[in-house]
Amino acid sequence: MKLSCPAVGRAPIRMKIGDFQVENRIQITTAILIFLITGGLVSQLKAQDDLSPKILLITMDSLRPDHLGCYGYKKNTSPNIDKLAKEGVVFTQAIAQASWTLPSMVSIITSSYPSTHKVYNWDMGFSPKLLTLARILKGCGYYNFFCSGHNKTLSAILGSQGGFDKWSSNEDLIASSKVNGYALKFLKENYQRKFFLWIHYMDTHNHFYKIGNDEESSLSRSEKAASIYKYDAAITQVDRQIGVIIDELKKLNIDKNTLIIITADHGEEMCEHGICFNHGGFLWDPIIRVPLIMVWKNHFSGNNRKLNQVQHIDIASTICDILKIKKPISFEGQSLLPIISGSESTLRPAFSEHQERVGDSKDGAWVYTKFSVRLDNWKLIYTLYPKEKKYDLYNLKNDPEELNILTEAEGVKLESLKEELEAWLKRKKPKINPIAKSFDEETKERLKSLGYLQ
Repeated sequence: MKLSCPAVGRAPIRMKIGDFQVENRIQITTAILIFLITGGLVSQLKAQDDLSPKILLITMDSLRPDHLGCYGYKKNTSPNIDKLAKEGVVFTQAIAQASWTLPSMVSIITSSYPSTHKVYNWDMGFSPKLLTLARILKGCGYYNFFCSGHNKTLSAILGSQGGFDKWSSNEDLIASSKVNGYALKFLKENYQRKFFLWIHYMDTHNHFYKIGNDEESSLSRSEKAASIYKYDAAITQVDRQIGVIIDELKKLNIDKNTLIIITADHGEEMCEHGICFNHGGFLWDPIIRVPLIMVWKNHFSGNNRKLNQVQHIDIASTICDILKIKKPISFEGQSLLPIISGSESTLRPAFSEHQERVGDSKDGAWVYTKFSVRLDNWKLIYTLYPKEKKYDLYNLKNDPEELNILTEAEGVKLESLKEELEAWLKRKKPKINPIAKSFDEETKERLKSLGYLQ
């Protein structure tokens, strides 16, 4: 599918009178008029091009919003993020489409649900038929870079298949200071051009800070407190590096025309359901509710808090709307500009998914698939097993920790959300098959050490 860019993404057409063969007064007059008209057009397009924002997307792995000051956390973990939040829009109810990194990140870049892009496991790559935000921006003259503290497998999938011009490639997880080395070099070399920079920090991932052993419910009270302390310290460490990036934008005098988006790929369970400092496999709010902050100086008003429920897949659609690019049919997200401007107050449902398998996608056994719909302070989680299915209904207003299942007590609400979920499951979506990938033994062992393979 080929998309056309608006005028702001096109190079200006330059024309001189000397390019025309003129033989009489009429042709001379015509040539002069063309020159004047196109000269004015060049100025107009150049002015529009200067207004096209540079785009900075920052994701923090496993970051819960309730551990940021701008979301009400009492500890001073995130002064730089909090300062940015005061300058832009804070979405208090942002939902990830998946509970772990790979499918969530693919959903962000493709504006599609996991059941559309079908990238559920590390041995899957997404189809080149699926348009990505990076490919669209590249067609509009943007230069794209994905730099990550994650391992090279993620960079290879998102970078090469996602349409980025450049991407970092680490053998193992690296700290935010090293990630910033890539990002700062890119900014200094490319600040004069339109760019899309996606930075993914890993310091808040449990392999950097978890205390105790790997058993899900084995942490003592002191071990849990120690893990929270280190988790908060990791947030502060990343926040400090975000401050360095923002300072660099100011030094380069591009901060006012850079659209800054901060979110997380997913959250983290902290023993709320017997799962201590882990994620994936479940769709409770500690895992799928994420921060989402958007800052675009002189365009978005500051101190703007939005209670509307939004989704990860809305990010790419919003960027298309800002650039006045018609979003492709495969994009399932909606623009957030109507919510930001205050012109929309409708309730939007949010959907998340997880598919659990043992082993690889080709030969491994399917264990279960989970789907959730979240709407108007209620959530329904639907689990499909090989021989049975299960519905868990929660009232998020009265039971924010999702400890009380109300499936039998709230029959009317259950049926309402079941209808919402079933309609979504039957939605029309493109027929896209993922690309099967194979890993060498070294890569498999690395993914196992990170907890991604069994």
